[in-house]
Amino acid sequence: PEVLKGKDVAKAFYGICLESFERQSCEDNGATNICAELGIMIDEIIQNNVVIDWHSNVVVQNKIRQEIDDYIFSLKDKYNIDIPIEEHDNIIEKSLEIAKHRY
Repeated sequence: PEVLKGKDVAKAFYGICLESFERQSCEDNGATNICAELGIMIDEIIQNNVVIDWHSNVVVQNKIRQEIDDYIFSLKDKYNIDIPIEEHDNIIEKSLEIAKHRY
């Protein structure tokens, strides 16, 4: 999507989200736009929480997890979509893995 142009890390988060949506057969509910929004927000959340040695700081990682989870819940309400908790966890953990390599 155009909103991800020049945002390489957000594109990676977008891909994770899209995979989850495809597993849940949600792609016909505007998944592209929802996942683009989520990808950008995950990128912002992580960048806002990155501190020195955050890779080994469980407190920072848990804060990131919670903020991403809260945002996924807000998207569920905003767009009236059903994303199982297991997929929340999948999106969060895969996003953290990518972030650890990129930030």
